[in-house]
Amino acid sequence: MQIGNINLSSPTILAPLAGITNLPFRLIIKKLGCGLVCSEMISSNGLVYKSLKTQMLLNSTEKESPISFQIFGSDPELMAKAAEIIEELGADIVDINFGCSVRKILKSGAGAALMKTPDLAEKILMSVRKAINVPLTIKIRTGWDTSGKDALTILKIAEECGVDAITMHPRTAKQGFTGSADWSQIAALKKTAKIPVIGNGDITKPEDALEMISQTRCDGVMVGREAMINPWILAQIDSLIKKKGKTSSRHKYAL
Repeated sequence: MQIGNINLSSPTILAPLAGITNLPFRLIIKKLGCGLVCSEMISSNGLVYKSLKTQMLLNSTEKESPISFQIFGSDPELMAKAAEIIEELGADIVDINFGCSVRKILKSGAGAALMKTPDLAEKILMSVRKAINVPLTIKIRTGWDTSGKDALTILKIAEECGVDAITMHPRTAKQGFTGSADWSQIAALKKTAKIPVIGNGDITKPEDALEMISQTRCDGVMVGREAMINPWILAQIDSLIKKKGKTSSRHKYAL
């Protein structure tokens, strides 16, 4: 899988998890086998204004490369400055959070709130894209209702602004992590997208990832909460994908 100019050894991605995906955890996941690891969600305000708590989230090492750092915020200028800082610190990819549904984040106009304000979302994406040279990605939800219209709107804006890949967690902002992830929304996004689509949500065993790929045709899979329970899951998914690829190749050759 390729995101911009970054070639991933595997289409498996560790999701950003607040309070979880710190440097030690990322190194473990990377060592076990994972195409891309992501930082915790980082405040653009805290980054620009040099909050000590925020700076502690920036610890990294070449051993985890490639790595994506995820930032959140609602001010285009601050987001651009934060992205510049992240790039200077060695981020291979900058990701913007469009999916967090925590009340505090929503009240600030960030996270999933940006899916309600496409004009602001566009300004942020344009500002960040101009500020950095590394690949830019975003992580979204279905939106604020089950129709998926918000996601398609953000996808179009993202493509026009030069975003290199998009991850979808197919639950609405109101759902949080309740109910079930609607993988058909990932399929709908993939059908329209001109950039790589990464699927996320309700992958609790390696076989789920293959089923998601089969159902949605997504280009990569992202795992979050299950990796806390089973840190081997991303390596197990990669092994299944490679095994299936070899089997398919043999069958093709035989025909």
